[in-house]
Amino acid sequence: MSSNSKQNNNLPTNELEKVDDAYLSALTLCFSRIFPAILNAAVDLNLFDIIAKLQISSGNNSSYSASEIAYELPNQHPELAERLERMLTVLASYSLLNCSIRTNENGKRERVFGLSSIGRYFAIDKDGGSLGPLSTLIHRGCNSVW
Repeated sequence: MSSNSKQNNNLPTNELEKVDDAYLSALTLCFSRIFPAILNAAVDLNLFDIIAKLQISSGNNSSYSASEIAYELPNQHPELAERLERMLTVLASYSLLNCSIRTNENGKRERVFGLSSIGRYFAIDKDGGSLGPLSTLIHRGCNSVW
């Protein structure tokens, strides 16, 4: 992950505070015991990277359904999208993802998810850094203690 001081020198103070707040929230979640298994699974499945790549390929900050995200995973099974939606909803409840509702082509309403400013810290950035590995390391360490 690139250093905040290098990439944020030109930001106004209020924008810099937002970036710092998002980073602090992301870092705090790495040490949290509230939902470590879901965060660890999301990191292991590269969900943050998948959503980031989908957003980059679409050229905007679009949101994607659990089915669209599940399609990008290497292993498929019939209940994958349903299970993934539950995980994504928990991540959204902790502000790692943005969540909204849209009507799909079949006229059904579905949840769609995109990366939040906090969640971006768990996706690999342009310098190859991410808080994902730290979260995984802490999760394994805490599990071995308990």
